[in-house]
Amino acid sequence: MSANSGTPRRTLVALGIGLLFLLLAVTEAAGQQADGPAPGSAAALLRLGDLYSQGIGVPVDLARAYEFYGEAAAAGDASARIRVAEMLARGEGVKQDTARGLAMIRAAASGTPALYVTLGDLLISGKAGPAKPKAAIAAYTQAAAAGNIDGDTRLAELFFSGRSVPPDHSKAFGYFQAAMNGGSESAAVRVAAMLMGGDGVPRNVDRGSALLNELAASASARTLIAVGDVLSGKAPGVEPDLARAIQVYRKAAQAGSVEALLDLGDALGALPPAEIDGSAVVEAYETAAAKGSVDASLKLGDLYVEAAIVPPDLAKATGYYARAAEAGSVSAQLALASLQAQGGDPSGALGKLRALAASGSDRAYVMIGDLLANGRGEGTKGAVAAYEQAAKLGRTDAMIKLGDLYRYGTLVKKSGKTAVQYYQMAINAGDAYGLYSLGQGYVDNDLGASGTPKRGLALLKQAEQKGIPEATVAIAEAYEAGSGVKTSIPTAIGILEDAAQAGNAAAISHLLGIYRDGISVHNHRVTRPDLAKANATLAKYGNKLDRGGLLSEKLQLEAAGQGWKAGTKIASRLAELSSHERAEFLQSLLTININTLVAVIQVQHRQLGLYKGKVNGLLNNATVSSIGKFCTARATVAACNSGILSRDFPGIEADAFAVGLSRKR
Repeated sequence: MSANSGTPRRTLVALGIGLLFLLLAVTEAAGQQADGPAPGSAAALLRLGDLYSQGIGVPVDLARAYEFYGEAAAAGDASARIRVAEMLARGEGVKQDTARGLAMIRAAASGTPALYVTLGDLLISGKAGPAKPKAAIAAYTQAAAAGNIDGDTRLAELFFSGRSVPPDHSKAFGYFQAAMNGGSESAAVRVAAMLMGGDGVPRNVDRGSALLNELAASASARTLIAVGDVLSGKAPGVEPDLARAIQVYRKAAQAGSVEALLDLGDALGALPPAEIDGSAVVEAYETAAAKGSVDASLKLGDLYVEAAIVPPDLAKATGYYARAAEAGSVSAQLALASLQAQGGDPSGALGKLRALAASGSDRAYVMIGDLLANGRGEGTKGAVAAYEQAAKLGRTDAMIKLGDLYRYGTLVKKSGKTAVQYYQMAINAGDAYGLYSLGQGYVDNDLGASGTPKRGLALLKQAEQKGIPEATVAIAEAYEAGSGVKTSIPTAIGILEDAAQAGNAAAISHLLGIYRDGISVHNHRVTRPDLAKANATLAKYGNKLDRGGLLSEKLQLEAAGQGWKAGTKIASRLAELSSHERAEFLQSLLTININTLVAVIQVQHRQLGLYKGKVNGLLNNATVSSIGKFCTARATVAACNSGILSRDFPGIEADAFAVGLSRKR
């Protein structure tokens, strides 16, 4: 039996159940109509219409659905009449007659206020002719005036989101409050969130928090999840209270909510690094996965690959991804392809990625570009084309990668103008990392005359305000180099200290680098290394780093303090980092101590049977030969040709530790 056999089986079971319902509905309708319309026949016809409109047991057939709804309406079913009106208004299964459809709903709404909500939904959707926000608001207002809280809720959401109307959070608050007073718990959660965040109403944290406490006693899992979302910081302006959020999510999970289990795992993993219990995170996701959650399997796979909370385990990750992939998850299929590339089969991974790209996955094009750009599988040819295709499909990460290629002249002719165009595309699409990349390019004078360091600094500050942690580091670097501002090392360190105190991991890492390596600007040493201060800084901020980040910083300090002699110890710990963290760590050794990098490679290549010499940190003939064998075996010759000092090599070498890890298991 194939790995995917479960999915067709589930489909056949669902199809059989649907056909059974269809048979029952047809039998009921036929039997009850034998002597003319009888009580209940309209309900059977309505059920037939629902089966065909939703595709339950039969292919979706809106024309047949419309016929059955019409017969049910003629037999006196009010719900069927509304279905007919909606389909007429939208032109579904019948020639569109918006005016007639809307008129039918208006006529029925006079006796059923809830239908004003249906009318408003049609008017605002744009599916029944051009969207008519004013008419929709009038319909929702009529529903609300008649005591229908859905009318208040629709008005609140409309003014909160600013969809089709200018946003007005003050009005939104009033409507949410009206719906809350009408008994809506979901509206009450929104009122509490807006009070705590001072959003559209004067901030009143105590009142909002008290309201959330009342709602936390609810028996509704949906309400509890909404309360947990506010407490976990998902509402604008609300300070997270993860301890309370976890309690509420746990209560919802105990009520049987799979969604709550996922939120519980997320909240447990979002605690300060020193407080995270990796086993508790895994347990929450495992429980959700056992209940059939594909997202939970995907999250578990990510946990064991990213290795921020638990040690890496590619065998476990593969198992979880395979389970999610079998259920149809494209993200899981992409993750499996990535692991295949890491495991030494980039060509096979490319084949899978191309199939996924052909089936509509835009992310697959980005991953193809990444593999080819690093010379994995087929050399670098085709990398730019893959990124361009992803960018056409709206992938902002591909736009930024293309900007980087043109900025540095990698794989393409260097062009600051083209780089700016791609970064601007990402910015226009709403990606704040575009601001960061463009700002950094201007500050570093990489983009020609199109911008100045001062302009770059302004962009970096915008990116920082939008939550990009690396932007803070780039601003500090501008003060280190005097780019766009007057050189001031104390100012740079002050910026980094403030960000480190707030938990910015990028700032902590850069601050440690300043003390560990010293500051050099244009090959001129500005400050000298101070390992004692670096160790003290790590002791101060280490509890704000995740598991992998903390280990990486400790190993970098050992490399700086012990040189190549630390190679054996470092190599024994690298398997505890994720592939990405290993690549970044090995890249850092290029500047910290190149001999340590060579020693680490010697240790690993000995374990792979490629190197038989001494571990001495020297790039001797035997070491060079082992690197050549390694690159040939992993189909990465093109990327390795530029040598151990290239930016690509550490990433390729990092994957060897994953291979070694899996072999040891």
